[in-house]
Amino acid sequence: MLTAELHESAALRAELDQLKAAIGSLSRELDAAGREAGDVRLLLDQALLMKGALERELGHERLRSAIRSRLLADIAAARSWRRRGAIDRSVRVERLLAS
Repeated sequence: MLTAELHESAALRAELDQLKAAIGSLSRELDAAGREAGDVRLLLDQALLMKGALERELGHERLRSAIRSRLLADIAAARSWRRRGAIDRSVRVERLLAS
């Protein structure tokens, strides 16, 4: 009876050692996953900042495009004796847009 209890005790100790090793392995994997999640979170934050900057730049470009469209429409609609003034205004505005 004593040997059966010793075998059972040894088996339980071996199983306990396996469980401790598994817990240690899972802890290391969890730490690695946490670091990877932090890296991914950093990349996501950078991507969101870049998206915001690109959206602002797109808004500015759309505004510039609308201004240029209006200037061209003004040139096209101007009578021949007023066309020079519309072109000059367009040149001045274009300089402002470029700066």
